[in-house]
Amino acid sequence: RNNILFSFGYDKLKHMRIGPMSTIGGIKIVEKAEVNLNASQLSLDICSIVWEWVDGLSELSVVKYPKFDGFWRHIHIKENQLGEFIIIFRFNDYGKWEIDWKSERGDFIKFIKSKSLKKGYTLKAIYYQICEGTKEPQRVDKFHRLYYEGELIQGMLGYHFVIHPGCFFQVNTQLAKILYSVVQSFYSKPGDILLDLCCGVGMFGILLSKYFNE
Repeated sequence: RNNILFSFGYDKLKHMRIGPMSTIGGIKIVEKAEVNLNASQLSLDICSIVWEWVDGLSELSVVKYPKFDGFWRHIHIKENQLGEFIIIFRFNDYGKWEIDWKSERGDFIKFIKSKSLKKGYTLKAIYYQICEGTKEPQRVDKFHRLYYEGELIQGMLGYHFVIHPGCFFQVNTQLAKILYSVVQSFYSKPGDILLDLCCGVGMFGILLSKYFNE
C-alpha cells in the first residue's frame, strides 16, 4: 500500500512504538508497524528511521493518553512506485513545544533525508498538521510545509497524478490498474456525460475521459 497512517505511543511493556493503535481495557496501545501486514516496506523503513530519532535523539515527548500530553502524535506516509515519498506529521499541542521543535527540526530533516537515501528512497516533502486536545485534523485543515523538493507524482496508464498531502489516491496502485481495466471494458462507444463521485484525485474520471463527451 502506498498510503499509511500510524500513531506514536507505547506498547504493553511501555516501549515507545510507531504503528497501529488499539484500545485494550480502556488503554491505548501502539504496536510495531510490522503488525500491519498491508504496510509497504518503504513505510516500515521510514517508521523505523523516525522511531530512531524520536526514541533516542529528540527532546520532544510522545503523546501520552488519556491526557494527550506530548508532541509526536501521528505519522502519515505516502509513496509512489519510484521509491519517492512524503511524510505528513500530526503534532500535538504545537504552541507548547514550538521553541523546542524549531531547535531540532533542521537536524531531524537531515537525519530523515540521509537515512532514507541509504535505503534507496527519496524524500520529496515533509508537512505537518496541528492537533488541539482530542480533536484530530481533517483534510481541509491547513498543511504546514516543513521541507520540499518537489511534488510526489504517480504515473498511471499514461497520466501523471500529483499526490497532495490532503488528497485521496488509490492505496494499491497495482489493483487500481486492474479495476480501471474492468471499468474500461464497460465502454465500447463514446458516452455523453460521466459523473465521477467521491472521486479523490479524480483518477477514474480522468482515465475514462476519452470515452465521454463531458
